[in-house]
Amino acid sequence: MQTAECQDGPVCGAETEIAYACLPEAGASCIAYAAKEAECYGQPVAEYAAGNCQVYVNSQVYYAGPACGEALEEYFACLADLPCPEFEMGSGCDAQEAELAAACGGGP
Repeated sequence: MQTAECQDGPVCGAETEIAYACLPEAGASCIAYAAKEAECYGQPVAEYAAGNCQVYVNSQVYYAGPACGEALEEYFACLADLPCPEFEMGSGCDAQEAELAAACGGGP
């Protein structure tokens, strides 16, 4: 449920900007992944996309351990190296996906 204050666009925008400032600094794999999204989808990716990716990596490290985080970073790095058709399909990184499943107890 939204508060009355959040129905005011500028107030929500300011709150959102503050929240984005709290995102962790993104690592190389998340930066590359966000750049690949921009390349393949032909539109700029929001500046906080890499930070959101890093939040996901960090949460997986917290819940599943460092090996999971490393596997996830390798998976994102692999995806970022794919040609756009494969990137968009999420295919072409089978070895990294298998390692991710083994390290994290599931898939991405």
